[in-house]
Amino acid sequence: MYELGHSLLERGQYDAAISSLLRAAQLDPPNPDVWYNLGKGAVGGGQAAPAEISLRKAIELKPTDPSPHYQLARALEKLGKAEDASAERERFAELKRSQRPTAGMATGRDQ
Repeated sequence: MYELGHSLLERGQYDAAISSLLRAAQLDPPNPDVWYNLGKGAVGGGQAAPAEISLRKAIELKPTDPSPHYQLARALEKLGKAEDASAERERFAELKRSQRPTAGMATGRDQ
């Protein structure tokens, strides 16, 4: 279910992705990636209120992941919550900075 939902999301098929990801969330509720992609799909599909709920769940499950904060900022902006959106953008930037490897250190990963 998750893979199908993710694939549909990548193709911009938001309604189908949301349907598949809702089922994935029922099957695997502690999976933060499911909730993140569900929220991302809801933002893309113009469903800001459900997106906020899903993205807050993703953040609860994986608080150090910056991506849900970025999508949450987008949802909050659409809901007219400018101050909250700004705070989420700041949190996103903080988390991104904290994940950058120190200059000159080998990470073993491509950036």
